[in-house]
Amino acid sequence: MAGTPGACVNPGAALRTLTTDLVAVSPARLALSFGLLLAAGLTEGASLLVFVPALQLLQNAGTENARLAHALASVGLAYELGPVLLLCVALIAARAVLVYAKSRSAARLHFGFADHVRLRLYNALSEARWSHTRTLRTADLEELLTAGIERIQSAVWALIMLAQTAVLATVYLVLSAFASPTLTALVGTAGVALALALRGHRRSVVLLGKGLHDDRLACFRELSTLVHGLKVAKSFGTETAHGEHFAHAVSATRTGYMRYADLTAQSGLWLQLAAGALLAGAVYVGARHLQLDLPTLLVLVFCVARLAPYLGQLQTLSQQLLFALPTWEQARALETQLTNAREPPPLSGQRFTLSRALVLESVSVRYPTGTTAALDKVSICLPAGSFTALVGPSGAGKSTLADILLGLITADSGTVRVDEQLLTTDLTRAWRGFVGYVPQETFLLPDTVRANLLLGDPGANDGALWQALDAASASEFVRALPRGLDSPVGERGTLLSGGERQRLALARALLRKPLLLVLDEATSSLDADNQDRIGRALANLRGRMTILLIAHRSALVELADQTVVLQAGRVSDVLKQTPLKLPSGITVPS
Repeated sequence: MAGTPGACVNPGAALRTLTTDLVAVSPARLALSFGLLLAAGLTEGASLLVFVPALQLLQNAGTENARLAHALASVGLAYELGPVLLLCVALIAARAVLVYAKSRSAARLHFGFADHVRLRLYNALSEARWSHTRTLRTADLEELLTAGIERIQSAVWALIMLAQTAVLATVYLVLSAFASPTLTALVGTAGVALALALRGHRRSVVLLGKGLHDDRLACFRELSTLVHGLKVAKSFGTETAHGEHFAHAVSATRTGYMRYADLTAQSGLWLQLAAGALLAGAVYVGARHLQLDLPTLLVLVFCVARLAPYLGQLQTLSQQLLFALPTWEQARALETQLTNAREPPPLSGQRFTLSRALVLESVSVRYPTGTTAALDKVSICLPAGSFTALVGPSGAGKSTLADILLGLITADSGTVRVDEQLLTTDLTRAWRGFVGYVPQETFLLPDTVRANLLLGDPGANDGALWQALDAASASEFVRALPRGLDSPVGERGTLLSGGERQRLALARALLRKPLLLVLDEATSSLDADNQDRIGRALANLRGRMTILLIAHRSALVELADQTVVLQAGRVSDVLKQTPLKLPSGITVPS
């Protein structure tokens, strides 16, 4: 992704930002989840503590537990095996309900956080300056906003489960300490030593996550390239070559995931072996050296047996979290870039009029990656209601000039005036609401004709839709469609011809009732008949709005009131087909 750092993750810093964001986004939900988790752990511990007196009562051994006897007496129950077992069942049932509530709360927490991050990234992308977003790779953005967010979601889930497992492990350590502090200390020391021994696996997972970040992107890029260029690939017979590149990317990704699975399996193997040895050692030490009675020893064995899987879960979850952190860091870096490139918010109620002229004076634009200026002191005048053609070879600066007029980018120097209103950076977003745009590559939703038209004006009624279609010479073909306005256009408009797509795009732009209509190479690939249809539509619009046609070559240029010729970012000539009537006080910049 151009302008986005690679996956050079700092695990500690990334984990801190992930935790901080999670707390900031859902503090109440987080508090509820951990409150339920703590309550579930305490009820589980309490049920085990009650289980020891139950075993003692079963053996008719040991002294009466005064606290438990008092608690039972307070509700009218005797200190006997039946009531004690009933209390155990009640505590287990309470834990089950708490675990169910905790699971639902945790699910809402991590799904909600993932959606929040996705929407935050989407909003940052949509609000960033076009001059910045145009440098980003589309495939990388699509991958991050889809599969990438799912990996972030898995990281949040792993973080929540880590906290849960740590809490439950602590509960069992405390219970074990009540039964035998000495044995608990030995088990705890062994667990810490095991975690330190496996830290090499965790470091390997971090490095693996970094490598897989690039492999996944390569795989997604190859797939995106083929999908968007499938027609060209088939016509050139290059499907096999694309397939080989894609297969290589898939193989690299699979290798990384297999390595991750192998590391996880290795950790599980060592943990299971260690757990077995730890359990056997705890039984031996408790029975032979600490002379613990059978009920106490059984509780200790149960605690150690439950602790061993938790140690495995802690290792597995930590690896899963570390594995996904590079994606989180990438998302944070991208969001920071986009936020820094954010456009000023549109001014509320800002209005424009174009009754005199749209004037560019000494406008210059230089892109950071360019060696020469894209526009160099360009000065032109578009009188209100006139039809101007902008022509020149590829690379002359035509599209950059269109971006200036559309308010997508601002000039490094020079001025743009709409009548007497200076078009400053803080006004560009408002100005775009008064401009209609028809690009060379028509963008259509995979939806109906109606849905695509309503992009221009979501509140338009059918009468306004047909009026715009009439003005674009498109109503005839739409009426001939099986379902009229509700006919599907297909993926990227494939159910329509090229000319029909362009006329539909023109109707969508006209639905906005723009002050300025910009057609950027919109007729370059059309046949003579479709060019003639669009030409008639533009001729009828002359005088009703200001029109700028950007073309490399087109028969429609002959319709223009004036033709501006660009060469290497400069105006080389201005040809007037008809005498331009300039408003009083307006002159054509030299």
